[in-house]
Amino acid sequence: MAAAFPISSPVAPPSRLTDSHGRIIHDLRVSITDRCNYKCVYCRTGEFGAQYPELDIAEYLRIIKLFVDLGIEKVRLTGGEPLLRRSLLDLVRELAQLRTLAGAPLDLALTTNGHLLEDLAAPLKKAAKKAVAKKAKKAPAKKKAPPKKAKKADKKDKKSKKKAKGKK
Repeated sequence: MAAAFPISSPVAPPSRLTDSHGRIIHDLRVSITDRCNYKCVYCRTGEFGAQYPELDIAEYLRIIKLFVDLGIEKVRLTGGEPLLRRSLLDLVRELAQLRTLAGAPLDLALTTNGHLLEDLAAPLKKAAKKAVAKKAKKAPAKKKAPPKKAKKADKKDKKSKKKAKGKK
């Protein structure tokens, strides 16, 4: 006997995420580990390692994709210390391929204590391709405005001041 369940059903396009005040939520912060290489007050895991089971990178990617489909435009990866995560480069590489609802590249950010950044900065930049490369470039310097031309009234004032100096 054939199943009574429909094969496909019309699904309304997802709506944008909003907070309790009706403001659209654009940013998502994702803690990809609670492990840290310091014993600071902030995360306090130090020598104890991960306190909670970590999701697979594929699971984080799936969750983040769902949020991007709901209008998220910026993803910040945090931890503990996210640079301790073995598959971080794979995650960044995949996230760099995602596009926002408007078709723009996803804005990626990473919160780190910086201890491992010297070894991972170049691979992270390569993994993120243009997404991180655009962030790393300096903003262009502002051009100085050309000097304003003196108005006719200003020219007359200058002439009268020169004449006054010449009479003294």
